[in-house]
Amino acid sequence: MNDATELLLSLLVLAGAIFTFIGSLGLARLGDFYTRLHGPTKATTLGVGSLLIASAVYFSVTGESLSLHEVLVALFLFITAPISAHLMAKAALHLRLTSLTPLPKETGSEASSESSRNPYMKNRFKQLLPNRERLLASRWLRWLGPLLHHPQLWHWSRRGVSMGVAIGVFFGLLIPVAQIPISATAAVLLRANLPAAAASTLVTNPVTFAPIYYAAYKLGAWITGEDAEKSVPNKPALPADAEEGFWERIAGIGLPLLVGLSITATIAGLACYVLISLGWYLYVMRKRRRKR
Repeated sequence: MNDATELLLSLLVLAGAIFTFIGSLGLARLGDFYTRLHGPTKATTLGVGSLLIASAVYFSVTGESLSLHEVLVALFLFITAPISAHLMAKAALHLRLTSLTPLPKETGSEASSESSRNPYMKNRFKQLLPNRERLLASRWLRWLGPLLHHPQLWHWSRRGVSMGVAIGVFFGLLIPVAQIPISATAAVLLRANLPAAAASTLVTNPVTFAPIYYAAYKLGAWITGEDAEKSVPNKPALPADAEEGFWERIAGIGLPLLVGLSITATIAGLACYVLISLGWYLYVMRKRRRKR
């Protein structure tokens, strides 16, 4: 094991320990239940996640193949941590626990407005998407400036929503970072619905990230005929040779993963555009027939 790998492992373990300490400190020192709830979630995601990455790198370097067992543990944590925090927050709101900021009060007007919502598909879809004020205030989209005020970006039409969802799904699958700014830029250029494009990037999230990227890698490996697991012959090797094989396997993942993600993103984007356009058209035709 060379110095670079040892430094990487040391930084990952140190980062995991720091995040775990910060989470524990937040749990003990923050003022109320709602603020203390953030501490353990950071410890179980960032802290344990860094330690799991360090474990995967170490056993991949010292072993004969990539160690992917830690991915299952990380996936379990990323699924359970936000769900458990959400359930505890809902229980605390139900019990009206004291908070540093006043809790919202339930009023009769809110209940009546909740029951009188428009049942049509478009209005229900709007409720699931970020609103205009939130997107305009986002620090990731401020650089687009006046371009965000074009009316077609906020118009709810069959073409705009279909194109927006297709753009968001395409870039959500193709790239792992900066998905919303890139999707917003594409939506501005193509005059697609901006809220639909931004929300559709969530097709990749902590729950779906691992299975989507693994399936894309397998698809790319099948198409290109390259497999990182088979690119390095399985033979007894010295620790230095094993470490060299590990980095060769990591480099070998790049091309199959890129090919698989490109194909998956293109097919998924086109499918979303066609299905939403078709579904929107059938819904409008059915609604018109009912009015006759």
